[in-house]
Amino acid sequence: MFMCDFSISLDIGTAIIALLGVVSIIVYFCSRKKLKKLDFDVDACELGLTGGNIHLICNNTHKQIAYRIWVDINTRVLAVKVNLDEDNIRAVNDSYYKCFTDTRELLKEIPANKLNDENELVNLIIRFLNEVMRPYLTKWGVRYANWFDNEISKDENKGLNPIDIQRKYPLYNELTEDLLLINEKVINYSNKLQEIAFSISKNKKVEGKGKND
Repeated sequence: MFMCDFSISLDIGTAIIALLGVVSIIVYFCSRKKLKKLDFDVDACELGLTGGNIHLICNNTHKQIAYRIWVDINTRVLAVKVNLDEDNIRAVNDSYYKCFTDTRELLKEIPANKLNDENELVNLIIRFLNEVMRPYLTKWGVRYANWFDNEISKDENKGLNPIDIQRKYPLYNELTEDLLLINEKVINYSNKLQEIAFSISKNKKVEGKGKND
């Protein structure tokens, strides 16, 4: 009777140890998957930022941030090359401003503990807002909007399309030069967010392009 109880106890103990071992393995691999980091390099000059390459370490939270901002940019006119013969500069500027404010609000919503200690992506986004988008919007946003709204209400401009009216702007050449420049930077910024959001490395993109060409 004693041997029987001992045998049963031994079998149960062995089963428990085996079960704990399996659970430990599952937890280990799940933890590794959760903690998996992705490395990305950003050419600061391409985005209009100072400094050399910026190295990013991204996790799934960062990927979600990149995806949300990428979607926001690509559902507007921001990530498309501006055509001065077709695009209303007033509407384009409004889109830039809305993207600026929406991105800022999105960053406020992110709990700090979700980012761990790797905040490089958030810092990059904040720098892009403050060093690239903000100066352009400060210089041209309200200033051009007030001029355009005043011009479009004049009797002499009745019947003219917005493209013809915007060409009358006294600082048109300076404005459009800045607009085309920031447009290029936003497109590069959008492309980098896409790489992060979808975990596409530059090498993979180049290889894929080579195979399709």
